[in-house]
Amino acid sequence: MKKKLNEHKIMIIIIVTLVVLSIILVKLLDNYSNEKGAIYGNRLEGIENVEIASNIKKELINNIESTGKTQKVSIDVQGKILNSEIIVNDDTTRDDAKTLADKIIEKLTEEQKKFYDVQVFIKKNTDDQTFPIIGYRHHNRETFTWTLDR
Repeated sequence: MKKKLNEHKIMIIIIVTLVVLSIILVKLLDNYSNEKGAIYGNRLEGIENVEIASNIKKELINNIESTGKTQKVSIDVQGKILNSEIIVNDDTTRDDAKTLADKIIEKLTEEQKKFYDVQVFIKKNTDDQTFPIIGYRHHNRETFTWTLDR
């Protein structure tokens, strides 16, 4: 055993040195890191004042479903983004589908409109060259921006 250690003495020294240097490097990077708090900072500050509760989500879904153009609607809030996935009927046109996004906005309060971005995914269960489409409304804008026509 001693003979093998002596034969690989240089390799052992190199490995131990690399491990020690790696540990030192990690400690130095940790000490000089500016990320003392959450990575995203305080961007969700004030969300409790404009929270979109489950009853409001149900209201939004019912408002979209009342058009008779949809098969399935789901709404989810992640941080400051209100995500909506809508599966439309096969006979719904692209322009009719885009009007469904406005049904979401009309049920939100002014404070919610100014706080949340709204993202809408609209698709069909059948193959259609013009679907899926994605709409996005930034909280500082009044209208949706849509994916380009295909």
